[in-house]
Parts: sequence; C-alpha cells; structure tokens
Amino acid sequence: RLPFSHFFCQKSFSSQLEGYLKGRIDVEGSLSKPVIRGGAKIDGGLIKVDFLNVAFSVNDSVTLTHDNVIFNNFTIRDPQNNPAYLNGKISHKGLKDIKFDLTLNTDNLLVMNTTPLNGDFYGRILASANGRITGTDKDMNIAIDAKTMPGCQITYPINNKRQVKELNYIQFVDENSLAED
Repeated sequence: RLPFSHFFCQKSFSSQLEGYLKGRIDVEGSLSKPVIRGGAKIDGGLIKVDFLNVAFSVNDSVTLTHDNVIFNNFTIRDPQNNPAYLNGKISHKGLKDIKFDLTLNTDNLLVMNTTPLNGDFYGRILASANGRITGTDKDMNIAIDAKTMPGCQITYPINNKRQVKELNYIQFVDENSLAED
C-alpha cells in the first residue's frame, strides 16, 4: 500500500493531492523497457485543482497492461458527491511516449467554485459535459461540449468603460428582454 501522491512529483496545478494506491502489479523486463501488468485501486484519492478551487475525490480501480492504463467507468466525484465518468486508456512504451485516448462524461458536476481572492473572474459553475482527451503528454487535445446547470453564477468585475469595450467576447443583455422572447 503506497500513498497515491508518491506517483506525482509536480503539483503545479494542485495544492492538495492525497490517497492510497493498492493492488497487484507485476513488473518484468528491464529498467529501460519495463512490462507492467495488473490492477490497482485508488482509495481516498483527492486532488484539488487550484485554478478551479474544487477538490475531486476518487475511489476506483484501473487495469494495467504491458502498454496501457485502462479506465472503465472510472468515477471522479465533486464535493457534493456528483459523479463524472472517465473511460479509455493512457498508452505508453516503457513509461515513455505517453498517449491519451479518454472520454469524460457527467450530468452535473461542480467544475468551478472560486471567490474574488482566486482571480479576475469568480463564481460557481455546475455543468453537464461530454469530453474527449487525446494526444500526447507534449501535445494534449481537450475537447469538451458542456452546458451550465441551474445554480451557476459568474462574476467578472469591470472597472471602467474602456475595459468594457475591450471585452468584445462578453455580450450584456437585459434580463427583461429574455423573458419576453
């Protein structure tokens, strides 16, 4: 039984990483070309994504083949216990040349919960989403089709008229006109 966080050295996106990894893993071959097989379960896994200010929990298993880490309805939960499901694989050649082929699906997940202290914009976002993660560790592609759910609120403070003109991607609407449509 090993602390899960020992498998991650760089915590640049997370200030909280914890849990335990246990299971049966067979390692054969050489140090330059290891062959890894087995299964592993993450118990009490928790990773806080600092930018989003959300800690996601994990208590699930993965399958290891000689060149893949396989996720089969691998469940990730937000602080309200809402699930997201990860499917697919991360492939590698001797723990090098890492490639992603994963899907992520959720009906309702807390994906952001920030305050004015966290950045330029802040708020709470709950979303349903279908996403795909592909590519390599050096050139990852993330495509997500998401829809906000009830209970979302985002604040983007604007300090002056010049700043409003520079934000051409934000459209202000009159809430009363939306009710008439």
